[in-house]
Amino acid sequence: MWKKIFVGLALASAAAMVVPYTWVGSHLRLAWHKWSQAAKQAVPLECELERLQMEIRQLAQHDERFLDKLARQAQAVKKLQASVEQLQTQTLKRQQEIKAMHDSLIGNEPQVVYEGQRYPRAELEEQLKLDFLALEADEKILENRTKHLQEMKKSLHLNEQRWKQAQLHRERLAAELQRLETTLVAERRLQKDWRNSQEEDPYRKLESEIEAFREEVELLKTKRELAGQRDQSPLRASQRQRQEEEEWRQRLAQRLAGPQS
Repeated sequence: MWKKIFVGLALASAAAMVVPYTWVGSHLRLAWHKWSQAAKQAVPLECELERLQMEIRQLAQHDERFLDKLARQAQAVKKLQASVEQLQTQTLKRQQEIKAMHDSLIGNEPQVVYEGQRYPRAELEEQLKLDFLALEADEKILENRTKHLQEMKKSLHLNEQRWKQAQLHRERLAAELQRLETTLVAERRLQKDWRNSQEEDPYRKLESEIEAFREEVELLKTKRELAGQRDQSPLRASQRQRQEEEEWRQRLAQRLAGPQS
């Protein structure tokens, strides 16, 4: 078998080195096609079954790697979700603080009261400005993170559906392969039983030989009986009677004649 594989690889290499549209290349491709078809037909069904089972196991390993990737993606989404929620809380708190500062600055007094403490107006206005700019920056970051989170959730959902479909497809393939394996085992058993039934039983063989021997013996008996019936026919009996009568008359004549002098 290894010799065939080496020959096939040599043909494939030679075909690859020859210009694809040449006469020689065409014949090499034809030889490769015939060899591959013959090699495929020469593979027993049990070996093909093992190969397909190996492919199923490889699909399972691929699904495990995809599941690991999916789990990491889910963790990233969860982490980003927590970050967005935290930023939303901070933004809401900052909005409340800015509103409180703005309300404290109503009027013209040089001193304002904010959260039970007095601050110079100019200082609180500067703080209001800084907090407002920071709020705008946080809102922009929140907007971008929210959009990114939505895209990640969409991607996660698609990958989850893809993994479920792949897992279901693999399970269906495995079930079909299991069914075919059961059918193959049953068919091999039926073929073996059929071959065993076709093999000649030694007792039956001896019995047939004895029957043939009996027929030969009966044939001899039949021949003897037929020969005896032929000898007992009226014509034969008359001929024997005349011959016997001639014989005893000759013997009588010889005795009466006596010895010759």
